[in-house]
Amino acid sequence: MFRGGGVYCENSSPTICDNRIHNNTVVSYYGGGIASRNCASIIERNEILGNHGGDYGGGLFY
Repeated sequence: MFRGGGVYCENSSPTICDNRIHNNTVVSYYGGGIASRNCASIIERNEILGNHGGDYGGGLFY
């Protein structure tokens, strides 16, 4: 997996709320927990723990 081990969104407007995003891993690139690229995301009230990003953003890359 290259992007967003838990959640990946691109060119969109998602609402990501009230989730447990735990222990996700990406080997390279970014966003072990959440990767949001070119988005107008609402990201709130999430529990983001123990995620590992390859190059950037273990928990969140925005």
